[in-house]
Amino acid sequence: MILKRFLALILVSAAAAAQTPNTVIGSSYTLPTVINAAPGQILNLIVAGVGASLTGRVTASSLPLPNTLANLSVQLTQVEAPTSVAAPILAVRPVSTCPTGFTLGSAACGQYTVVTIQMPYELSLLCLPPQECPTVSPLPPQLVVSENGIPGGAVQLNPLRDQIHMATNCDLNTPAIPLCTSAPMVTHANGTLVTSASPAQIGEEIVIYALGLGSTNPQAQTGHAAPSPAAPVTSLAGVEFDYAVNATPSNGIPAPFATCAYGVTCPEPPAFAGLTSGFVGLYQVNVVVPPAQSVFPCGAGVVSNLTISVIGQNSFDGAGICVAPPTAVSQN
Repeated sequence: MILKRFLALILVSAAAAAQTPNTVIGSSYTLPTVINAAPGQILNLIVAGVGASLTGRVTASSLPLPNTLANLSVQLTQVEAPTSVAAPILAVRPVSTCPTGFTLGSAACGQYTVVTIQMPYELSLLCLPPQECPTVSPLPPQLVVSENGIPGGAVQLNPLRDQIHMATNCDLNTPAIPLCTSAPMVTHANGTLVTSASPAQIGEEIVIYALGLGSTNPQAQTGHAAPSPAAPVTSLAGVEFDYAVNATPSNGIPAPFATCAYGVTCPEPPAFAGLTSGFVGLYQVNVVVPPAQSVFPCGAGVVSNLTISVIGQNSFDGAGICVAPPTAVSQN
Protein backbone atom coordinates (compact mmCIF):
# COMPACT_ATOMS: atom_id res chain seq x y z
CA MET A 1 0.00 0.00 0.00
CA ILE A 2 1.57 3.27 -1.10
CA LEU A 3 1.84 6.13 1.39
CA LYS A 4 0.50 8.60 -1.18
CA ARG A 5 -2.86 6.82 -0.95
CA PHE A 6 -3.18 8.28 2.52
CA LEU A 7 -4.18 11.88 3.13
CA ALA A 8 -1.61 14.35 4.34
CA LEU A 9 -3.63 15.65 7.25
CA ILE A 10 -3.46 13.48 10.34
CA LEU A 11 -5.06 13.58 13.76
CA VAL A 12 -4.05 13.34 17.40
CA SER A 13 -7.16 12.74 19.50
CA ALA A 14 -8.37 14.07 22.86
CA ALA A 15 -11.41 12.74 24.77
CA ALA A 16 -14.58 14.51 25.92
CA ALA A 17 -15.42 14.79 29.60
CA ALA A 18 -18.33 17.22 30.09
CA GLN A 19 -20.31 19.78 28.13
CA THR A 20 -20.13 23.55 28.72
CA PRO A 21 -20.92 26.40 26.31
CA ASN A 22 -18.29 26.92 23.58
CA THR A 23 -15.40 25.49 25.51
CA VAL A 24 -12.72 23.07 24.39
CA ILE A 25 -13.04 19.82 26.31
CA GLY A 26 -10.06 17.67 27.26
CA SER A 27 -9.45 14.36 29.00
CA SER A 28 -8.98 15.01 32.70
CA TYR A 29 -10.53 14.51 36.13
CA THR A 30 -11.10 18.24 36.48
CA LEU A 31 -12.21 21.04 34.15
CA PRO A 32 -11.00 23.18 32.56
CA THR A 33 -8.10 21.06 31.48
CA VAL A 34 -4.67 21.94 30.15
CA ILE A 35 -3.74 20.72 26.68
CA ASN A 36 -0.19 19.57 26.01
CA ALA A 37 0.93 20.83 22.61
CA ALA A 38 4.08 21.10 20.53
CA PRO A 39 4.72 23.55 17.69
CA GLY A 40 3.31 22.20 14.42
CA GLN A 41 1.34 19.41 16.10
CA ILE A 42 -2.00 18.26 14.70
CA LEU A 43 -4.71 18.25 17.38
CA ASN A 44 -8.38 17.36 17.66
CA LEU A 45 -10.14 19.99 19.77
CA ILE A 46 -13.43 18.67 21.13
CA VAL A 47 -15.64 21.71 21.57
CA ALA A 48 -19.09 22.07 23.14
CA GLY A 49 -21.66 24.70 22.25
CA VAL A 50 -20.62 25.34 18.63
CA GLY A 51 -21.43 23.80 15.25
CA ALA A 52 -25.14 23.26 15.90
CA SER A 53 -25.88 23.57 12.18
CA LEU A 54 -23.29 20.98 11.15
CA THR A 55 -24.80 17.90 9.52
CA GLY A 56 -21.57 16.19 8.53
CA ARG A 57 -17.84 16.47 8.13
CA VAL A 58 -16.36 19.58 6.49
CA THR A 59 -12.77 19.25 5.30
CA ALA A 60 -10.31 21.85 4.03
CA SER A 61 -10.14 21.44 0.26
CA SER A 62 -6.87 23.19 -0.52
CA LEU A 63 -3.50 24.27 0.83
CA PRO A 64 -2.48 26.36 2.62
CA LEU A 65 -5.08 25.44 5.20
CA PRO A 66 -7.83 28.01 5.89
CA ASN A 67 -8.06 29.91 9.17
CA THR A 68 -11.88 29.66 9.11
CA LEU A 69 -13.90 26.56 8.25
CA ALA A 70 -17.65 26.05 8.73
CA ASN A 71 -17.79 29.48 10.44
CA LEU A 72 -15.32 28.31 13.09
CA SER A 73 -11.87 29.75 13.80
CA VAL A 74 -9.20 29.17 16.44
CA GLN A 75 -6.70 31.66 17.84
CA LEU A 76 -3.50 30.99 19.77
CA THR A 77 -2.99 33.85 22.21
CA GLN A 78 -0.62 34.89 24.98
CA VAL A 79 -2.35 36.11 28.15
CA GLU A 80 -0.03 39.00 28.96
CA ALA A 81 1.20 39.87 25.47
CA PRO A 82 -0.58 41.31 22.43
CA THR A 83 0.27 38.21 20.38
CA SER A 84 -2.48 36.32 18.56
CA VAL A 85 -1.87 33.75 15.84
CA ALA A 86 -4.53 31.88 13.85
CA ALA A 87 -4.45 28.08 14.05
CA PRO A 88 -5.31 26.72 10.58
CA ILE A 89 -8.12 24.17 10.42
CA LEU A 90 -7.98 20.80 8.67
CA ALA A 91 -11.51 19.58 9.33
CA VAL A 92 -14.67 20.12 11.39
CA ARG A 93 -17.17 17.39 12.22
CA PRO A 94 -20.07 16.82 14.62
CA VAL A 95 -19.91 13.98 17.16
CA SER A 96 -22.98 12.77 19.05
CA THR A 97 -22.78 12.15 22.80
CA CYS A 98 -24.80 8.95 22.32
CA PRO A 99 -23.98 5.77 20.39
CA THR A 100 -25.35 5.65 16.86
CA GLY A 101 -29.10 5.02 16.86
CA PHE A 102 -29.55 5.46 20.61
CA THR A 103 -30.91 8.18 22.89
CA LEU A 104 -30.71 8.58 26.63
CA GLY A 105 -34.28 7.86 27.70
CA SER A 106 -36.62 10.44 26.22
CA ALA A 107 -33.96 13.14 25.97
CA ALA A 108 -32.19 13.87 22.70
CA CYS A 109 -28.45 13.31 22.58
CA GLY A 110 -26.10 16.24 22.77
CA GLN A 111 -23.42 17.05 20.24
CA TYR A 112 -19.77 18.00 20.36
CA THR A 113 -17.84 19.46 17.48
CA VAL A 114 -14.36 18.18 16.68
CA VAL A 115 -12.16 20.94 15.25
CA THR A 116 -8.92 19.56 13.83
CA ILE A 117 -6.16 22.17 13.79
CA GLN A 118 -2.46 22.49 13.30
CA MET A 119 -0.82 24.08 16.32
CA PRO A 120 1.07 27.12 14.98
CA TYR A 121 4.86 26.84 14.92
CA GLU A 122 4.74 30.29 16.49
CA LEU A 123 3.87 28.52 19.75
CA SER A 124 7.62 28.37 20.41
CA LEU A 125 7.75 32.18 20.20
CA LEU A 126 5.13 32.52 22.93
CA CYS A 127 7.20 30.63 25.49
CA LEU A 128 9.49 32.26 28.04
CA PRO A 129 12.40 32.72 27.74
CA PRO A 130 12.15 33.53 24.01
CA GLN A 131 12.60 30.57 21.65
CA GLU A 132 12.34 28.09 24.55
CA CYS A 133 9.45 25.91 25.63
CA PRO A 134 9.80 24.86 29.29
CA THR A 135 7.63 22.07 30.63
CA VAL A 136 5.13 24.66 31.89
CA SER A 137 5.41 28.23 30.65
CA PRO A 138 5.31 30.98 33.34
CA LEU A 139 2.79 32.77 31.11
CA PRO A 140 0.93 29.93 29.44
CA PRO A 141 -0.61 30.55 26.03
CA GLN A 142 -4.27 29.81 25.37
CA LEU A 143 -6.54 28.63 22.58
CA VAL A 144 -9.83 30.40 21.89
CA VAL A 145 -12.47 28.95 19.54
CA SER A 146 -14.80 31.41 17.82
CA GLU A 147 -18.00 30.83 15.84
CA ASN A 148 -19.11 33.54 13.41
CA GLY A 149 -16.46 35.78 14.97
CA ILE A 150 -17.83 35.39 18.52
CA PRO A 151 -15.16 33.97 20.86
CA GLY A 152 -15.90 31.33 23.45
CA GLY A 153 -14.02 30.25 26.55
CA ALA A 154 -10.24 29.91 26.50
CA VAL A 155 -8.34 26.74 27.28
CA GLN A 156 -4.79 26.82 28.64
CA LEU A 157 -1.90 25.21 26.77
CA ASN A 158 1.12 23.48 28.21
CA PRO A 159 3.76 24.15 25.51
CA LEU A 160 6.26 21.35 24.95
CA ARG A 161 9.21 21.12 22.59
CA ASP A 162 7.82 17.86 21.27
CA GLN A 163 4.98 15.40 21.86
CA ILE A 164 5.95 12.43 19.71
CA HIS A 165 3.30 10.06 18.39
CA MET A 166 3.92 7.30 15.86
CA ALA A 167 1.35 7.73 13.06
CA THR A 168 -1.11 4.89 12.40
CA ASN A 169 -4.07 4.54 10.05
CA CYS A 170 -6.28 5.41 13.05
CA ASP A 171 -4.79 8.92 12.84
CA LEU A 172 -5.76 9.58 9.25
CA ASN A 173 -7.87 12.64 8.54
CA THR A 174 -10.57 10.63 6.77
CA PRO A 175 -14.11 9.47 7.60
CA ALA A 176 -14.46 6.48 9.90
CA ILE A 177 -12.04 3.68 9.05
CA PRO A 178 -13.74 0.31 9.69
CA LEU A 179 -10.43 -1.56 9.97
CA CYS A 180 -8.53 0.95 12.07
CA THR A 181 -5.40 -0.59 13.60
CA SER A 182 -2.66 0.59 15.92
CA ALA A 183 0.12 -0.62 13.62
CA PRO A 184 2.66 2.16 12.99
CA MET A 185 3.06 3.58 9.51
CA VAL A 186 6.55 2.41 8.54
CA THR A 187 7.48 2.05 4.90
CA HIS A 188 10.21 0.82 2.61
CA ALA A 189 11.98 3.33 0.38
CA ASN A 190 9.40 2.69 -2.37
CA GLY A 191 6.52 3.73 -0.08
CA THR A 192 5.07 0.26 0.58
CA LEU A 193 4.32 -0.63 4.18
CA VAL A 194 6.70 -2.73 6.26
CA THR A 195 4.65 -5.74 7.41
CA SER A 196 5.18 -9.34 8.46
CA ALA A 197 4.61 -10.31 4.82
CA SER A 198 7.01 -7.61 3.62
CA PRO A 199 9.57 -7.26 6.42
CA ALA A 200 12.44 -4.80 6.54
CA GLN A 201 15.90 -6.06 5.65
CA ILE A 202 18.99 -5.56 7.79
CA GLY A 203 20.93 -2.64 6.33
CA GLU A 204 17.84 -1.20 4.61
CA GLU A 205 16.84 2.42 5.16
CA ILE A 206 13.18 2.60 6.18
CA VAL A 207 10.85 5.52 6.93
CA ILE A 208 8.83 5.94 10.15
CA TYR A 209 5.99 8.48 10.04
CA ALA A 210 5.15 10.48 13.15
CA LEU A 211 3.39 13.52 14.58
CA GLY A 212 4.38 16.11 17.16
CA LEU A 213 8.15 16.26 16.62
CA GLY A 214 8.07 20.03 17.12
CA SER A 215 9.99 22.92 15.60
CA THR A 216 12.24 22.72 12.57
CA ASN A 217 15.24 24.64 11.30
CA PRO A 218 14.38 26.71 9.36
CA GLN A 219 10.95 27.16 10.94
CA ALA A 220 8.14 25.71 8.84
CA GLN A 221 5.14 27.73 7.71
CA THR A 222 2.03 26.85 9.65
CA GLY A 223 -0.73 25.44 7.47
CA HIS A 224 1.53 25.01 4.44
CA ALA A 225 2.78 21.82 2.87
CA ALA A 226 6.42 21.16 3.74
CA PRO A 227 8.76 22.08 0.88
CA SER A 228 11.38 19.86 -0.71
CA PRO A 229 13.89 19.37 0.75
CA ALA A 230 12.01 19.40 4.06
CA ALA A 231 13.44 21.02 7.18
CA PRO A 232 14.90 18.83 9.96
CA VAL A 233 13.54 18.92 13.50
CA THR A 234 15.47 20.58 16.32
CA SER A 235 14.49 18.69 19.48
CA LEU A 236 15.18 15.03 18.62
CA ALA A 237 17.58 13.28 21.00
CA GLY A 238 17.95 10.23 18.77
CA VAL A 239 16.64 6.74 18.08
CA GLU A 240 17.13 3.46 19.90
CA PHE A 241 16.88 -0.12 18.56
CA ASP A 242 15.67 -3.15 20.51
CA TYR A 243 15.59 -6.59 18.87
CA ALA A 244 13.60 -8.12 21.73
CA VAL A 245 10.30 -9.72 20.72
CA ASN A 246 7.25 -7.43 21.06
CA ALA A 247 9.32 -4.85 22.95
CA THR A 248 7.77 -1.60 24.16
CA PRO A 249 9.26 1.82 23.35
CA SER A 250 12.10 3.12 25.52
CA ASN A 251 13.08 6.68 26.39
CA GLY A 252 16.80 5.99 26.38
CA ILE A 253 19.40 5.45 29.07
CA PRO A 254 17.94 4.60 32.52
CA ALA A 255 18.49 7.24 35.17
CA PRO A 256 21.24 5.32 37.12
CA PHE A 257 23.48 5.31 34.03
CA ALA A 258 25.31 8.48 33.05
CA THR A 259 27.09 6.95 30.07
CA CYS A 260 26.50 4.18 27.57
CA ALA A 261 27.84 1.19 29.46
CA TYR A 262 26.83 -2.10 31.04
CA GLY A 263 25.01 -3.16 27.90
CA VAL A 264 22.88 0.00 27.80
CA THR A 265 22.14 1.18 24.26
CA CYS A 266 22.63 4.89 23.63
CA PRO A 267 20.25 6.83 21.41
CA GLU A 268 21.90 7.48 18.07
CA PRO A 269 21.14 9.97 15.30
CA PRO A 270 18.78 8.81 12.54
CA ALA A 271 19.59 9.13 8.86
CA PHE A 272 17.03 11.97 8.77
CA ALA A 273 14.33 13.39 11.04
CA GLY A 274 12.10 16.20 9.83
CA LEU A 275 8.96 17.14 7.98
CA THR A 276 7.65 15.10 5.06
CA SER A 277 7.74 17.10 1.83
CA GLY A 278 4.30 17.91 0.42
CA PHE A 279 2.46 17.20 3.68
CA VAL A 280 1.11 19.33 6.53
CA GLY A 281 2.14 18.43 10.08
CA LEU A 282 3.55 15.04 9.09
CA TYR A 283 7.09 14.11 10.11
CA GLN A 284 9.33 11.26 9.12
CA VAL A 285 12.27 9.57 10.77
CA ASN A 286 14.54 7.67 8.38
CA VAL A 287 16.64 4.92 9.96
CA VAL A 288 18.94 2.16 8.73
CA VAL A 289 17.99 -1.23 10.17
CA PRO A 290 20.99 -2.25 12.30
CA PRO A 291 22.66 -5.67 12.22
CA ALA A 292 21.70 -8.42 14.67
CA GLN A 293 23.24 -11.80 15.44
CA SER A 294 19.83 -13.44 15.61
CA VAL A 295 16.28 -12.37 14.86
CA PHE A 296 13.10 -14.20 15.82
CA PRO A 297 10.84 -14.31 12.74
CA CYS A 298 7.44 -12.64 13.02
CA GLY A 299 4.41 -14.91 13.40
CA ALA A 300 3.13 -17.28 16.09
CA GLY A 301 2.68 -14.48 18.63
CA VAL A 302 5.68 -12.44 17.47
CA VAL A 303 4.06 -9.17 16.34
CA SER A 304 7.38 -7.33 16.08
CA ASN A 305 11.02 -8.36 16.37
CA LEU A 306 12.53 -4.87 16.29
CA THR A 307 11.25 -1.84 18.19
CA ILE A 308 12.59 1.52 17.09
CA SER A 309 12.15 4.22 19.72
CA VAL A 310 12.14 7.88 18.66
CA ILE A 311 13.27 10.02 21.59
CA GLY A 312 12.72 13.76 21.90
CA GLN A 313 13.46 16.39 24.54
CA ASN A 314 10.10 15.95 26.28
CA SER A 315 8.56 12.77 24.88
CA PHE A 316 9.16 9.47 23.15
CA ASP A 317 7.29 6.81 21.23
CA GLY A 318 8.22 3.74 19.25
CA ALA A 319 7.36 1.61 16.26
CA GLY A 320 7.47 -2.18 16.47
CA ILE A 321 8.22 -3.69 13.06
CA CYS A 322 9.13 -7.00 11.44
CA VAL A 323 12.67 -7.58 10.20
CA ALA A 324 13.68 -10.54 8.07
CA PRO A 325 16.16 -12.81 9.89
CA PRO A 326 19.73 -12.44 8.61
CA THR A 327 20.61 -14.82 5.82
CA ALA A 328 22.84 -17.65 6.99
CA VAL A 329 26.29 -17.59 5.40
CA SER A 330 27.24 -20.99 4.03
CA GLN A 331 30.71 -22.29 4.88
CA ASN A 332 32.51 -24.42 2.29
